[in-house]
Amino acid sequence: ASECTTRIAHDALYGAFDKVGIDYGPSYRILDRVAHNANTAVAWFRQDMPRCAIQIIDAVLQVVAVLEIQQELRVPRRIDKVRINQPLESAIAVVAHRKGDGHYDLTACDAHGDVVLEIIGFRLATLPDSSTRSYVPGWRETRLLSSAPMSRQIHVRVDKNVGGTLPSKLAG
Repeated sequence: ASECTTRIAHDALYGAFDKVGIDYGPSYRILDRVAHNANTAVAWFRQDMPRCAIQIIDAVLQVVAVLEIQQELRVPRRIDKVRINQPLESAIAVVAHRKGDGHYDLTACDAHGDVVLEIIGFRLATLPDSSTRSYVPGWRETRLLSSAPMSRQIHVRVDKNVGGTLPSKLAG
């Protein structure tokens, strides 16, 4: 962290997120502070509030946003590998390393420096219209997925108010 000379406190970090339209609720504002340079960010978790696994994973990914400040809006595209070595609640800090444009490796550690969580190959993608929409409705032609004649296809109406089991032909 010594080479990470730019420092951001908790309130400034989440204020910056708010300004760009990312509104984390109180239970997801668990990063205490971040230090970074152009390719590495180190963040420490707040120790004064309870945390669960999903909050910790979300906060680990929030650290990447610090390294993306000058970039156009990008969204998560994929993760190559995740390793969980011990309970996530034991993590106290996370390090994000830029591996390439929109490509990061992240490591969360406990108080002893042991690796709690590794996210390898976290990749971001730019949306075509630079908006926050992840679904754009549209029509596209596609081939029929089944090669069976239409008369041989089985259609089952499912009513959410009626319990039951699948017909034996479908339970397979």
